[in-house]
Amino acid sequence: MKKTEINICITAHNEGILIGLTLESILKAKKFASNIGIETVISICVDAGDQKTKDFICNNEEKVQKILFTDFKDQGLARNKLVNESKSEYLGFMDGDDLCSENWIAASFKKILNSDQKVIIHPELNWFFDNQNSILLNIEDENTLFDKEYYLQHNYYDALCIAPREAWLENPYCTRQIKKGFAYEDWLWNIETRLAGWKHKVAKDTIIFKRRRKMNSQNLAASRSKNTINFSNWKEFL
Repeated sequence: MKKTEINICITAHNEGILIGLTLESILKAKKFASNIGIETVISICVDAGDQKTKDFICNNEEKVQKILFTDFKDQGLARNKLVNESKSEYLGFMDGDDLCSENWIAASFKKILNSDQKVIIHPELNWFFDNQNSILLNIEDENTLFDKEYYLQHNYYDALCIAPREAWLENPYCTRQIKKGFAYEDWLWNIETRLAGWKHKVAKDTIIFKRRRKMNSQNLAASRSKNTINFSNWKEFL
């Protein structure tokens, strides 16, 4: 069977040794995916990272195929950098302190192959742990429960998904402008990709385990400033 390559891209900042658990989680999913002919390469972008995180990644460099160091102080721009550096046809994103179910890569890719639409694949569940204990069930944007008006106030999906690389090439993440009142680049990206004809789907029986540490400085600033997304085309969206 011809191997298909997926580039799993990790964004890191100040996770320290916690990123080791993330990496091991992805390596297990990589092994699982290889059984159905999927070749997985792993890239990490450390954006404005602390020394503990940099040291841990450098000490484990044999486990990944590419390591980037940037100083954007912006997760969206770090993801854009990973997209532009990648040579793979398919990409997936993971945060540096989260975990994935063993079947995440394989099931998401199968969902892409079985679709005749332009699709972005999200996990079925987001399982929050550490400082939060809850489970979010993701629904597809063609589900009858999906409410466009809900999007005016809340984001349905986060940035941890798998899709063809062209989804990000066509729709790069915007720059955060927290001081001007604009943040939540993943929310805006989800809206813009829908407007561009991409469908947001769910890979059944997959989970992203999302660690809820104390809020980082960027998210805290966005929350305190009551930021929203920099989007004005609601009429077309609705």
